[in-house]
Parts: sequence; structure tokens; C-alpha cells
Amino acid sequence: MKCLVPFILAVVLVATEGKVVPASDVESQQTGTQPLEKTLTDHINAAKNLISSLGAQMQEHMPDQGDILNTMQEHTNNFAKNVNEYLKNVTEEYRRATSST
Repeated sequence: MKCLVPFILAVVLVATEGKVVPASDVESQQTGTQPLEKTLTDHINAAKNLISSLGAQMQEHMPDQGDILNTMQEHTNNFAKNVNEYLKNVTEEYRRATSST
């Protein structure tokens, strides 16, 4: 999820990069039949549509959050058991080492 915003911005930049007007063509574009505000609005609407489509595709391909939470809980429990077992082993070894001296 942390990568979502930069990814969306990258998509918007890529979508609008090909439509950027070079500085030499600005005057000829402004004197054309379509005003600059109209084209800007069109680009913004296209970007909104691309972002909405991307969001829908990402939701389709992301795993269920319940599954993620269950998996994380399972891994956390296993880690806690392993740490507990390790501490028991270290304690037993320490007791053996101190009792034999």
C-alpha cells in the first residue's frame, strides 16, 4: 500500500507525458480551435479514469486481508514458540554448565 501513491503518480505522468506541448507549439496550440483549458480538463479526466481503473485492478489481484492477518498471526505464534524453546534450551544448558563446576 505504501507504493500505491508513487505508482499512481507514475501512471499519471506517463499518461500525460506524451501529450505535453513543446514550448514552440504553445502559440499555435492556443490559436487552434480547442482552448487550453479544455485539453487540460480532458487530460485530468483521462488521468482520473486511469487511476480508477488501476485501483479496481489492484483490488482484484490483492489477497484477502483476513488471509493476510491469519498468516501473520500464525507466523508470529510460530516465532514466539521458537523463541520460547530457544530460551528453555539456553537455560538448561546454563544450568548444566553451572552445576557441573
